[in-house]
Parts: sequence; structure tokens; C-alpha cells
Amino acid sequence: MLYKWVMPAFVCVLYETLMYFLAKGVCNIIVCSHMVKIQFRNKAHIDFVFENLEKCRHNDCYHQAFFYVMGISEETRMNIGKMFDFKNDCIVPEGMYGGWQTSGTVKVCHLAFNLWNGFTEEGKENLFTPDELFCCGYAPYFMEGIKLRYPEYCRDLTPPKRKDMER
Repeated sequence: MLYKWVMPAFVCVLYETLMYFLAKGVCNIIVCSHMVKIQFRNKAHIDFVFENLEKCRHNDCYHQAFFYVMGISEETRMNIGKMFDFKNDCIVPEGMYGGWQTSGTVKVCHLAFNLWNGFTEEGKENLFTPDELFCCGYAPYFMEGIKLRYPEYCRDLTPPKRKDMER
């Protein structure tokens, strides 16, 4: 079975990720040449992302970023069916009001929804600002989600050579 894992300008290149595909019986992984390393929180996070990308049958930057961010927290992983409608391929904003939500999971959902389609809740736009979202322990993973959503702008950069340093 040939599985195309083509990603625009990046690919997840962690050993565990490759092992995931091999365990699923994937024979070939085809990737683009410009890569950015994406860090996952744990194995459950990796499994969640790839299982949901496979389930929804879409592999674009919107789906990758959404499922990556939603997979950061165990609670959001457990409640993905309340936050995403797989049949209609859309987010479910009403899921924000579930009794399972904590201050941390609300931040996860806010960023994931915003990366999906720019979603902000009317009258609560201030809850979707970087100042509000990034003041938590998930912030390093939020940055990874942004890399996935905007790969053309968030590539790894090498510092430019300074001409005045040459002899």
C-alpha cells in the first residue's frame, strides 16, 4: 500500500511518527523537501493527530493544525466528537460550553478554532488574543500548531551571513 503523506513545505520528522506509520502497515511515505520539525507532547498526542487526519480524510494545513492543537490535552482528545463534526467536516463551537471544559482546554479549543477558520466568539474576541491564549503551559505546543497552519511563513531559518564578518 502506498500512502502519500504530502505536506506543503513541512513534515513531522520524529522517530515516533515514522514508527506509527510503520506499525499501521504503511510502506512508503512521500514528503516534500522543505521540512520543519514538529514536537508532540506525548505518544497519545501523536496517535490522536494521525488517527483523526485519517478519519476525516483530509490532510491540509487546516486539519493538521486543528487536530494537532486539539490533541495537546487529554480532555480535548476525549471530547473531539463534541468539538468537530466529522460528517460535515466542520468545527462545533457549541462544544465550548461542555461541562468538561477547563480554563486550559478552553484555550486549546479557542486556538484550534481560530486556526481552523479565524473563528472568534462574538463579544468575546478578547479571549482569542495571544495575551489570553499563550499564558499557559500549552504555549510551546501552540507555537507548533501555528507552524502547521502557516508553514509558508513559519519555516526554520538559518541566520543570514554578515558580510562585515568576512575577511
